[in-house]
Amino acid sequence: MKLPLERLILSAFAIGFAVFVAAAWLAIKDGRAYLESEQRILRINETLLALEQVLGNLRDAETGQRGYLLTGEAGYLEPYFRANRRQDQLLAYLRERLDDDPQWAPLLDEMETLRREKMTELAFTIHLRNTKGLEAAMRVVDSGQGKETMDRLRVVIDLPYHTKQDELRQEVADSKERARQSRFSLMFFGGITLLGLIGTYWAVAEDIRGKRLLRERLAHEATHDALTGLPNRRYFMDWLTRLVAQAERRGRPVALLFIDLDGFKSVNDRFGHEVGDALLQEVANRFQRLVRESDVLARLAGDEFAVLMPEVASPSDAEHLARRLIAGLDPAANRPLLRAQPEASVGASIGIALASGGNPDMLVAEADEAMYAAKAAGKNCFRLAPPRPVAAAAATLPDA
Repeated sequence: MKLPLERLILSAFAIGFAVFVAAAWLAIKDGRAYLESEQRILRINETLLALEQVLGNLRDAETGQRGYLLTGEAGYLEPYFRANRRQDQLLAYLRERLDDDPQWAPLLDEMETLRREKMTELAFTIHLRNTKGLEAAMRVVDSGQGKETMDRLRVVIDLPYHTKQDELRQEVADSKERARQSRFSLMFFGGITLLGLIGTYWAVAEDIRGKRLLRERLAHEATHDALTGLPNRRYFMDWLTRLVAQAERRGRPVALLFIDLDGFKSVNDRFGHEVGDALLQEVANRFQRLVRESDVLARLAGDEFAVLMPEVASPSDAEHLARRLIAGLDPAANRPLLRAQPEASVGASIGIALASGGNPDMLVAEADEAMYAAKAAGKNCFRLAPPRPVAAAAATLPDA
């Protein structure tokens, strides 16, 4: 029996509408799942960043402690106090993110204990420096107690860090699978409800593009300094590890230039933080123009910069670059750093260390000590770290 035209049209419309509703429901369901997945990915990334910042803040505190122990100048304690304040916020944030799983509670407690041990050790050395002098404080530093605490803290952090990385990889894989299934559903229903699915596809595509841009932005922000656009400490340490390993394989040393700006605190105090930020941006631009294309220029923290020079032929290559960097900030040889504030000027104290392998942290420590030697020599100059003894270099190799 042939259906009347009106009923046939109505039936076709009803079927088409039902298919459209089904397609729309599937698209909305998958879209929500994707958004929830992206939120989980974002939260995991934030947790990973917080775990890294726990160690990073303690390293900043160590930097401030070292500067104060060596110079006795209270200004060097600013990173120490800043890191001390930030630690409580970070650990509270991690408890909020990880406390929903009981397995993390003991690790968070141990992390808090080790963090307090480290800050107590730093505070004790500062107290000794104030009351008994540098030699007494350095005996505590040389005892290795602080390094042992940091090593234990790294081990404690590694478990949640790697677990969260695994969760991140799984979440990304699940997100891709959900996106694949969503595309298949859209293609299946596309021939029947093309117009409706075009709108749905556009909305989903826009969401995917926005989330991709968000991931790219977060990835860039995680490895680059927001003020200058230069690689940050995390990116720098990754490259340092790679280049030290490369130097060991190829037998050509890598040079590290550790740069601390002279007079930057005075500029901040006199002209304000906005002028200080603008000055840091101009310093970064000038340094960027002076380094080689193969070099890695990074802003580590505050007014600290660093340059990695892979495969240098001799120490003179690094010394030549150090002279150019210092000269690049000289107002007598160049235009002022800031045309609006020509009185705002800084110099650079640079420590240089070279290595053909070994421990990257030791290379950083040597360059740091050389930088403080440059400051002690009158600032606005550079000093080369003494060549590393063969025995000391061998001691950095891992046990067989």
